Amino acid sequence: MRFEWPTVTRCCFCFPLRRGIITFGYVTLVESLLMVAVQSYLVHDGSAYLGFESNSIIDYLPAEVCLTIYLIRLVFNALLLYGAHKQELIYIKIFFYYSIVETVSLVVMVVLECTRIHWRFVIISAMFSFFATMCMQVYLLILIYSLLCKVRGAGRHECENHITGVVLGGYNGAALGDHEELCQ
Repeated sequence: MRFEWPTVTRCCFCFPLRRGIITFGYVTLVESLLMVAVQSYLVHDGSAYLGFESNSIIDYLPAEVCLTIYLIRLVFNALLLYGAHKQELIYIKIFFYYSIVETVSLVVMVVLECTRIHWRFVIISAMFSFFATMCMQVYLLILIYSLLCKVRGAGRHECENHITGVVLGGYNGAALGDHEELCQ
């Protein structure tokens, strides 16, 4: 059985596809830079407490691991931006595969979180947050796939001269060189 990804032509129904992905890339890049700064502060300061408490799995990860995760995310966002600006298919594919891995890891993290928590209210609020995040991730995957299809399709340049079909409609093949000027 083969799964066919849907394709879209606009981002958020208002931006052109490529410009919308570039905008998303810059917003995510700024967010990743801020999180790298926060995690770097936590690594340098040595404290794992920033003034808020959320009681999630992320709280139990060392600050160095979180910093590494955000640095990896920063690198892949930079690859997306470069690929989208230059319309380089390989960089967009790399980010697409990274996004799939990130989505799967998000699902695993939420499953682990829900098995660890025993309060019904916390599980319900985690599910709402998970649903919103998954909607954004799936929409991002659809946008990236659409951009991949668009860039892949743009690589094939085929020209069809419609004027020669009109001019040479009744052409019997006598002088081929006469209409070659129109094709150039």
